Amino acid sequence: MKYVPIFRFRDSEKKALESVAYSSKIIPLIEIVQEKRRSNMNVNCFDEIKSYIQFTGNRLFIDVPLYIKLKSNTAPNVANFLRPILANPSLRLSYFNHFIGENIIPVVSYNPHTPLFQQNFISNEIMQLRNSFDQIAIRISLNHAQSALNEASPYLIPNDIIILDLDTTSHTDSSLVPFCQYILAYAQQHQCQTVLVRAAISPDTTNTGLTNNQVITTLDNTLLTNYSNYGFGAFGDYCGIKKDELTEGGSISPGCIFYHWWDNAYYGHKGIYKQAPTFTSMVAPSVMSSIPWNNYQTMSSQAHEHSCPGCRMISNIARGIEAGNSAPKWKIIISSHYLYTMEEFL
Repeated sequence: MKYVPIFRFRDSEKKALESVAYSSKIIPLIEIVQEKRRSNMNVNCFDEIKSYIQFTGNRLFIDVPLYIKLKSNTAPNVANFLRPILANPSLRLSYFNHFIGENIIPVVSYNPHTPLFQQNFISNEIMQLRNSFDQIAIRISLNHAQSALNEASPYLIPNDIIILDLDTTSHTDSSLVPFCQYILAYAQQHQCQTVLVRAAISPDTTNTGLTNNQVITTLDNTLLTNYSNYGFGAFGDYCGIKKDELTEGGSISPGCIFYHWWDNAYYGHKGIYKQAPTFTSMVAPSVMSSIPWNNYQTMSSQAHEHSCPGCRMISNIARGIEAGNSAPKWKIIISSHYLYTMEEFL
């Protein structure tokens, strides 16, 4: 395992995940944030994920996250699902029970936003999960990390996994050095694997603020190249897209943040605010005329435009043989391109 892409199990993320065939160097972490992807569906997210595992044979981390802050404009299906769990975190165990016998690694996590750490929650969850799963991950945030690790300590076994989630905090922050050293020493003591996770694209990055064919200098993706220098066994992020706020509303803003492997950088491309057709007329042609796009075609060992699902969609949109005037479609494009790039080059 080298890479842990994090996906909320919603329409765009599900389609991006399903679009790429990946090897064992990638283990996605699925965050279940709603019972069904669409309220009118007959099948729930748990059954959809199980079908995906059984069809692909891929292994997944599964988390029912407690860190998400509910807002007045949080999508109703998300709020309705998470509110009872935030009030009673022990409900998480009933959701993990859906995956008994499946090829998953359950993720023990906690709410980092509470002023006081909830005693005995982590230890109880690990003990309960250990009855059904041979490998467990614990997801540690910067808040309450010491308390969480102290409580987990008697219950971890070799080959369990410690995921340190920095959220948007920079991994280059020098104040994190002693903290990371402590995490690594703790992991070595318990013979656990380690993953360092960070949201590479900040929430305040907007499509309207992009400049065509220019590197977005405010984004730092160097965790990909130096996670091992910090001593961690793998890295994780949100697979080329922003960490979704899970809210409703907002105006359409055509744009694309296109990842370039050789610069390990994100390039911006944008259309005209509130004019969805400019996804097709401006964004797609801008991406295909860029140096990063050309690099993928000439420096990849394969015909990247045709083998990468995301790039294939961009090409089809530009040629008018595939619809492309929606933000969710471009979310799929961006994420599947990033995931395919990681599989091809990492």
